[in-house]
Amino acid sequence: MSIKISDIIWTIICFGLFTLVINLLLLKPMLRFMDARKERLEKARARKAELDGLMAEADEKRELQNAEEKRLLTQSRKERVSAASEQAKQELKDFEAELLLRETEAKARIEAFSLETDKKLGAAIETMADAYTDKLITGGWG
Repeated sequence: MSIKISDIIWTIICFGLFTLVINLLLLKPMLRFMDARKERLEKARARKAELDGLMAEADEKRELQNAEEKRLLTQSRKERVSAASEQAKQELKDFEAELLLRETEAKARIEAFSLETDKKLGAAIETMADAYTDKLITGGWG
């Protein structure tokens, strides 16, 4: 087997042409595709990071809003309890005043009834005393 220079030259020329064709048809389009994919991935990662930041901000705002709503609800409840307490206190004062008025009226009726009963009792005692005195004087014990 003998090595010919022409075979070596043709092998180098074919290898160079093959490398050129592979480079133009496969390697460069594949590198462009990989670079484009890398850019898209970087953009997607950046967008995801941006969205994560927006979601975190939205969550924080939601938590603040929930806290504010709870505070307002608690304040509203306190105000309603305070208003109800004030209303109950006023109703209690009104009820106490009504009871005091009724007590005063009842005492007045009792006093009037007592005076009337005392008068009737006094009149009855006087009538009985007169009757006994008449019987004692007249001797009409029957």
